[in-house]
Amino acid sequence: MSDIQPVEITSYTRMTGDIYDLIYANKQYESETAKLAGIIRDRCKSGGNSMLETACGTGKYMQYLAADFEVEGFDLSTEQVAAAKKRLPEANIFVADMLDFDTGKQYDAVLCLFSSIGYLITQENLKVAIKNMAKHTKPGGLVIVEPWIKAVDLKRGRFSLEAESTGDFAVARMGTVSFDGIVTTLDMHHMVGAADGVEHFLERHKLAMYSDEDFQEAFTEAGLTVEIDPIGLTNRRLCVGQKTLVA
Repeated sequence: MSDIQPVEITSYTRMTGDIYDLIYANKQYESETAKLAGIIRDRCKSGGNSMLETACGTGKYMQYLAADFEVEGFDLSTEQVAAAKKRLPEANIFVADMLDFDTGKQYDAVLCLFSSIGYLITQENLKVAIKNMAKHTKPGGLVIVEPWIKAVDLKRGRFSLEAESTGDFAVARMGTVSFDGIVTTLDMHHMVGAADGVEHFLERHKLAMYSDEDFQEAFTEAGLTVEIDPIGLTNRRLCVGQKTLVA
């Protein structure tokens, strides 16, 4: 086994946008975004088209959402923000934490996608983040969160493998999974090959497997009514919360 020591990651990753995007080259961002945009059009009652994506990564969702919405976004990772800015140079994209971000304004929709909410591994932090998202949402607007998987859906001994290449470099990633209570630990080994050699690094990710009841409680305490789609965008569920319209 490798003797490389893991680096524990508090945002999704610190890897460069090029590596990240190659790993997820087959992710169906466009079709997922189309479903998401449909939900917003059908349910949002705040009258505008402004949107904030928390934990936006390299901006692939925003790239498609920008056709219909005025998008802004942030991430904890400076590397991911740099990639998102390159993809969307006109958009306001910045480094921030979903627990305490403050843009000084409200949006018609606030999003947290691709299970990024799972990195808040305590129920207290989950509630703080949802309340902060709700604070930044207009009356009648939406807070949409894509959870990490449920504990009942995780199998012990599970591992994953992705491998992709371009003309300039190649990436292979293998991950192992363990869990303690509701906290999943993912050890993700990356091999990145280019003309100057091969780099191997290991990231450790910890995500909480929150239940529907956990989300119901967090959204309700934030003043949001919530519906939970059991399928969502990627079979991980989708929590759609709406802020009460002012009478």
